Amino acid sequence: MKFIDCPSIPEDNARMFIIDSRTPIEAKNMLARRGMLIETSLSKNTYPAISGHPDISVCHVGGKYVVTAPDSFEYYKALLSKYGFDVVCGRSELLYSYPHNIQYNVAFVGKHAIHNFRHTDSLLLEHIQKQGYVMIDVKQGYSKCSTCVIDETAIITSDVGIHRAAMGFGIESLLIEKGGISLDGFEYGFIGGCSGLISRDEIAFIGDVTKHSYHFEIREFIEKRGKAIVNLGDFKLADYGSIMPLLEGCCWYN
Repeated sequence: MKFIDCPSIPEDNARMFIIDSRTPIEAKNMLARRGMLIETSLSKNTYPAISGHPDISVCHVGGKYVVTAPDSFEYYKALLSKYGFDVVCGRSELLYSYPHNIQYNVAFVGKHAIHNFRHTDSLLLEHIQKQGYVMIDVKQGYSKCSTCVIDETAIITSDVGIHRAAMGFGIESLLIEKGGISLDGFEYGFIGGCSGLISRDEIAFIGDVTKHSYHFEIREFIEKRGKAIVNLGDFKLADYGSIMPLLEGCCWYN
């Protein structure tokens, strides 16, 4: 197995994923047949609905580099360093409410990084700049939650600001309506939070895409780019802070 060089975008079959520990067992079991699951620890610093979301506490900036919130650093260092990851402790503590819990919620789309960069953790920002990412500044701080990455040049989002900004940088974007995705305690969740690429040509959703009102548009947009949809369950799409692939390779024995 090897590190996934481009965050969120495996070139082979992904073999390690970070997922919310509260992800439905049906989805966990299906994903575990694909690779190793690293289940999140729950942050005590932010509100319960997102406390276990990978994209709140962890940011994979490519290759072996992972930046985490301070309260979860020791947890992920212990789990990931034995596989060769360089796990770095961020400088910003997560706090309870927005925008003080978005510091690590950066969406990477090829060589672009999307975030509200006024609130990005300073150490994470240094990594982004050092690696030469083109920075797309947006108002929406929950950038990764709001961005379903299809490939290096295509996304799906319900956020108009992200949609317009991405298009302005040459990224194709499908704008869908808000809603149709569950998130405990809230009216709705986000498309990025219920999805993640699990191979070069497959994208998984926590739940069943056909239960979303935009499922025809979503399927057409994804299949047009040569990818297939994998539904991880027979239930309404659910936001669990994304499926975060870290390692890839041809073989997996469970």
